[in-house]
Amino acid sequence: MRHKHTAMKKIILFIPLLFVLLSCQKTENNGLTINSVMISENTECHSDSFNTYSINIKLKNNGVDTIRLWSMTCGKTLNFIFKRNDIYFYDECIRSTPIEIALAPEQEYKLEGCISAKNKLNQKEMKNICIGFKFYDIRKFTELDYIKGIFTESGNTLLPENVSKSYPDTIWYKKKIKFLRKIN
Repeated sequence: MRHKHTAMKKIILFIPLLFVLLSCQKTENNGLTINSVMISENTECHSDSFNTYSINIKLKNNGVDTIRLWSMTCGKTLNFIFKRNDIYFYDECIRSTPIEIALAPEQEYKLEGCISAKNKLNQKEMKNICIGFKFYDIRKFTELDYIKGIFTESGNTLLPENVSKSYPDTIWYKKKIKFLRKIN
């Protein structure tokens, strides 16, 4: 009888611990991460005044629920930012409208685009580049909130101007960016 009582105490103590552990694993953005970033000199991107590169980015839903977010039909890079003002995305998109992106658990969202840099980039420089994704969660932001937020630029950051009581989560890429040199 005493053995059953001790086992019951352990179970009772374990249940709250389990809830704490599970809540620590849950992230603010419900599991959305930037899974990989690759910048390449092999590019179809052209600019007369800056060094241009192609960029490939993969977002991934590591959560257990479908994630829904706002993006644009052709200006998808508007959701991404750099922590530096000498590197930026450029897009030759003339007309773009907001679209809803739905990512099922374990699903990836691939984005290919162009970036410009004031100075030439190389592999060594990749450790100094930080890229983030402005996560406009459809549950928190209306389409109008997203449009106002994405087009209200302040320096190199995209900040909503009185569009809602909450700001978008910024998801930062935590690994070193891969750089592919041009092959002649």
